[in-house]
Amino acid sequence: TGAFSFFDYDRTVHDLVHQLKYKSKSRLAYYFGKEFAYLIPDNFLEDADRIIPVPLHFLRQMQRGYNQADYFARGIVQSLNHKIPYLNNVLRRVKYTKTQTKLDRIERQKNLSNAFIVNPRFIKTIQKKKLILVDDVITTGATTSTCAKVLSIAGAKSTYVISIARG
Repeated sequence: TGAFSFFDYDRTVHDLVHQLKYKSKSRLAYYFGKEFAYLIPDNFLEDADRIIPVPLHFLRQMQRGYNQADYFARGIVQSLNHKIPYLNNVLRRVKYTKTQTKLDRIERQKNLSNAFIVNPRFIKTIQKKKLILVDDVITTGATTSTCAKVLSIAGAKSTYVISIARG
């Protein structure tokens, strides 16, 4: 339905995101969420029912040790004083995909085909709900669009996306 990013994905932000994704700086992602949540437009948060992070495939999460979108989302929730319920297992990444960093839009869409599902335990929880989907970076929008589509098919009323940066 809409997307909001705190920053443009310039060189400085690229370096910071690289740190939080690949250099074990998970707290940096949390900090971004907690310290910058006040910038999120009111219409994004108004009547929002759930905050959901974009998941990593479990193998990638095991390699990295954490999901940066999860930490970012938790920071936002903390800043909002838990006014919007946070659910981190609604979406599952069931397909291990190669990294998206060097792929163009069409390659990313193919890479993500059938990559996400809604956890059956949460279908009733998201039906007819306004969801806030949280990711670290929106480049082409392929990941967040794929997630939003899966959420919509499962019955979500709308999905708004929040990210640290947009490229």
